[in-house]
Amino acid sequence: MAIASPAPTQIPTLAPTVVLTPVPSAAPTPAPSAAPTPASISNDEWTNGLQASGFLRAVVFQMAKEQLLVYEGIDADVNRAHMLEHVEYFDGNLTNLDVGDATASIVAAPTEEIRTVLMSINASWMELKSELLQDAPNMSLAMQSAYTISYYGDDLLTEYTQALNAESDGTINGLQIDTALRQNQVLEEILCLCLLIHQHIDVEYSLDLVETLMNLFSESLDGLRDGLAFVGLPPTTDLCILQSLGKVVDFWTPFHLELQVIIFNREVDDVDGNLESLVDMHHDVVVSEEEATEAYLHTPEYCPHEISALQWSTLIATSAQQMYYGQKSGRYFFQAALGVNVLDSRVLSYEAVSSAREYLSLLRAGSDANDIPSPVTQAVADDYSHM
Repeated sequence: MAIASPAPTQIPTLAPTVVLTPVPSAAPTPAPSAAPTPASISNDEWTNGLQASGFLRAVVFQMAKEQLLVYEGIDADVNRAHMLEHVEYFDGNLTNLDVGDATASIVAAPTEEIRTVLMSINASWMELKSELLQDAPNMSLAMQSAYTISYYGDDLLTEYTQALNAESDGTINGLQIDTALRQNQVLEEILCLCLLIHQHIDVEYSLDLVETLMNLFSESLDGLRDGLAFVGLPPTTDLCILQSLGKVVDFWTPFHLELQVIIFNREVDDVDGNLESLVDMHHDVVVSEEEATEAYLHTPEYCPHEISALQWSTLIATSAQQMYYGQKSGRYFFQAALGVNVLDSRVLSYEAVSSAREYLSLLRAGSDANDIPSPVTQAVADDYSHM
């Protein structure tokens, strides 16, 4: 989902506290002499290409975030160094996607459409890279370039997904991986916008976009777990991936609440270290989301987890609640069908269905915060997916 972003209207005036030697700009990479045919690409090569493409889309906001943190004086030396490292990583990934890298099992651009998008990304990247390597980057200009690259990144993932669906053996769901990769981008973009708000740059627009992205992340998290049949997104059934998604939910929930406070107050305050606390919470969500995304890309073969007596008890109680609301929704549905208190029955049936789904979601992915373990076996996870 591409979200338009007009340029911010103000520029931070603070200079970074550290100036490192810029990395020389890279020239556009020449095309390889022979590109592979999509039909000849292995599953691992498809997956690595998708991962590298998703990295380009997300890291532009990660670099912008790191420079904004420099302006905030939060771990300035570390964030400036990380930003420069990511500049080099971006160069490397862009080159690998164009001409291929046998060591990383990334093939050269498999279609002309993919190569065309890569050329567009390269042109915008030269502008963003040049700005970020300044002693005091103009973040208004940097964000414009970041959004341009992000839009091209959406096109790149779309082209990769279409080629994958047309030529692969069907064991990789491109939409599922694209959605998982986009979650990383959304998280980085959200914190960028919060930092822009704190620095009084394009505040109202950034607040509205934070709300949009917050809802997008929540809906995508639910969609990855439970599936969205009408867009072709299957539910997640793998035990290890569900376990990772449960951890994302645990870290996303408090961060989500902080974002709601920001939207309600129309500002990002820095009272009692609130900004640094927000950055720390964001870091926890990002780490858990990266682990979940990696699980989608390279599914773990084994993911043991110990279950305490309290968790067993909570699991049984949660299962009972899910069954209760499921049966309750059916009773109210039949009441409405038989003409008994039709309006009330419809409302109560809807509420019961919502509660049943909420408890089922907890059972499917687990929740450490609620002492609910993820499914104990793959068979249990499969059964939940059919409910």
